[in-house]
Amino acid sequence: MKGFKFNLATVQKLRERKVEEEIRKLSLIAGRVNKLAMDISENQKLIQEAYKNFAKDISYDINYLRVYDGYIKGLNRQNEQLQRTIESEDEILNEARAKLNEARKEAEVIEIIKRKREKEFRERIFRSERMEEDDLNSKDYLLDKRKLKYEDAIPQTLEQAAKPKLKKNDSSGKKEQKSGYELLKDYYESFKK
Repeated sequence: MKGFKFNLATVQKLRERKVEEEIRKLSLIAGRVNKLAMDISENQKLIQEAYKNFAKDISYDINYLRVYDGYIKGLNRQNEQLQRTIESEDEILNEARAKLNEARKEAEVIEIIKRKREKEFRERIFRSERMEEDDLNSKDYLLDKRKLKYEDAIPQTLEQAAKPKLKKNDSSGKKEQKSGYELLKDYYESFKK
């Protein structure tokens, strides 16, 4: 019996590779977005530490306050820039997710086609085997029937074939057993009398 062979197997492999590639692209973009988010949280920590240190060292001069203010503003600007970058990367991330979903759907379509064709193949094999069994059973039945008919036509043993079927006159006084025709003839004759 031949095994199932899917004629779109190469297309299926290509679609699976495309899904893997889209997953890889999505993970790279997500990694960049996560790194940017981590940078923002680190900047926030630095700003909070700077506020704590400023509260402790309030006695410094104006130049220190200007440097401190510039540092805090720089971190805030950097966070704003990182946030804009994250927003633009989010668009790219959403596009990558959409491409991945589309690639998965395409791969799933091929998988559904494969399952459907495999089911049809198995059903054809089952029908074919069933027909073969039915043919063999009908042949066996005909052979058995012919054999029985043939056996009824041919005597069972050689002795029966050698002996002619004659009515025996039994000298012991026993009546010979009559055939159905003879019994019917006798019955008919009894009505005539």
